[in-house]
Amino acid sequence: MKPIQILLVDDHRILLDGLRTLLDRNEEFKVVAEASEGHQALLKLRSYLIDVVLLDIRMPQQDGFETAKEIMALFPSVHILVLSMHSERSYIEKMYHLGVAGYMLKNSGRQEILEGIRTVASGKRHFPTELLPSLFDEGKSRGAGELTRREREVLKLISLGLSNVDISHKLNLSVETINTHRKNMMRKLEVNNTASLVRLAIQKGWLEA
Repeated sequence: MKPIQILLVDDHRILLDGLRTLLDRNEEFKVVAEASEGHQALLKLRSYLIDVVLLDIRMPQQDGFETAKEIMALFPSVHILVLSMHSERSYIEKMYHLGVAGYMLKNSGRQEILEGIRTVASGKRHFPTELLPSLFDEGKSRGAGELTRREREVLKLISLGLSNVDISHKLNLSVETINTHRKNMMRKLEVNNTASLVRLAIQKGWLEA
């Protein structure tokens, strides 16, 4: 079985070394690249096939919030697991509504971190248990997370009845990328099918010219 390909993004060398040591002990995971800040992380993503990004928030030049937005826009098939020292609800909620796959604290146990990586790599979301109920309740009441510019562009074309193949040709993207955008939007907006996705977009006024 192919190991989960991981990119580590953190500006603390000691943490990078510790994570690499932890992950290299397990054949299920493979650290293929490291970066110390956001711009460097994007360069690594262009050079390697990555499944999961372990992302810090506070970094020089470009923080984790901006980096997460760019990764999701440019590499929609990559799963982002935030690993931060910040336990404040505002940080966790912001990352949740941006659409990242998961959020964990740096003081989490080794097995917790491994399980978090497995969870997001499988396409599921992983957030602190004590915040999950309130996060999901808020998501349902708001009816939406934040969509990236590219996701809204894809959504408008979906609403016109274009297929993934048609959209891929129009935007010069792969069919797999379009399908991933579609899945990510349904996950963020907590709907189960394309019809519900378009209906919600109409209600929110996102499809207006």
